[in-house]
Amino acid sequence: MIVTSGKMCIFFVCTLLLIGSSSGYAAKSNQSIYEDPYDVAAGGASLTRASQEGVLFSNPALMPFGNKFFRWFGSQFSLIAAKESIEFGQSLASGSATSDSGGSEEEETAEREKFIDDVFTTPIHFGATSALSFISSHFGVGVVSRFEPDIKGTRFSDTGIPAIRAQAEGYGAGVVSYAQKLFPWFSLGVTGKYIYKAEPNIYLDFADQARIDEIRSNPQALINEVTPGQGLGFDAGALLFLQGRSVDYRMAVKVDDFGNTTFTESQEPFKQIIHGGVGLTFHNSIDSLHLSLDFRDVAGAYEESVVMRSYAGAKLVLRNYIGFAAGLYQGYPSYGIRLDLIIVKLGLTYYAREMGSFIGDDRRNIYIAYFGFGI
Repeated sequence: MIVTSGKMCIFFVCTLLLIGSSSGYAAKSNQSIYEDPYDVAAGGASLTRASQEGVLFSNPALMPFGNKFFRWFGSQFSLIAAKESIEFGQSLASGSATSDSGGSEEEETAEREKFIDDVFTTPIHFGATSALSFISSHFGVGVVSRFEPDIKGTRFSDTGIPAIRAQAEGYGAGVVSYAQKLFPWFSLGVTGKYIYKAEPNIYLDFADQARIDEIRSNPQALINEVTPGQGLGFDAGALLFLQGRSVDYRMAVKVDDFGNTTFTESQEPFKQIIHGGVGLTFHNSIDSLHLSLDFRDVAGAYEESVVMRSYAGAKLVLRNYIGFAAGLYQGYPSYGIRLDLIIVKLGLTYYAREMGSFIGDDRRNIYIAYFGFGI
């Protein structure tokens, strides 16, 4: 049901984003299509320790290490919004309340100019994820969906006319994972995943009258171009786990999209990429501090910078009920808190994400609020 609704949501939103624009698809980066928000708060470094459904996508070899057969059975939902989008919405609400306060003609003109600039330059970034899964020490199955559009304009493009860039990441996936300890200190895991996905990346210059006329004359052709593609892929992971009385050591290797994951509807494939990670955990029976470092896409298949492939973080769990996390997500600070109230999970995450091609190009400051229910 979640996969179906995710597919419909992807199709609907991508169609809205693409009306009146030229089409294209953004290539996937080194990140997984689904990350648990608590793992994101810890800098996204999850190869050696992941939360809930994140295990299935981060590294299935983690499942046998947990000292219990049932790891998780439940669902989780999150809301995503950029700080810039929230502040712009608040300014609009505040402006509507004071718009009739009066002022000189020059002041009103200046306010209108500022409003127009804000409309074209403030990024609109929001989204949601949902997940339902059952995970044991050897077997996991789940369905997830993620929808995260990003829209940003410029009042004056190279042609002197307003332009808009619209991007979106829309996924619905069903996954099945299996893992086994080959030795008390070493495990292997595999994940099969069936994915619906659409990743439009569109730039529209309103001076391109020829393209606008083409869309108006044949809108169905555009809609056909953005129909979500379907693909079947496989991941594999390995974990070396050396457990001590109060200190544990972990090393992980993961292969995503073994042999490349191809899709229908002319969408770009997910390239095969290799990740490596190390972790160190200080613990007693009910408290723990996990430090981790991941380096994604070791061979550089997606040709991203070293910083954009690097993730580092820490997770502090107290009394098994409250967790704090902090880290560096692609070089940007991240942090968050998570409460485990027996069958209810609550949390809030902040992190920054780069929408451009290099660090500092086009940053988004993002909040994630999430709610989970399960055991």
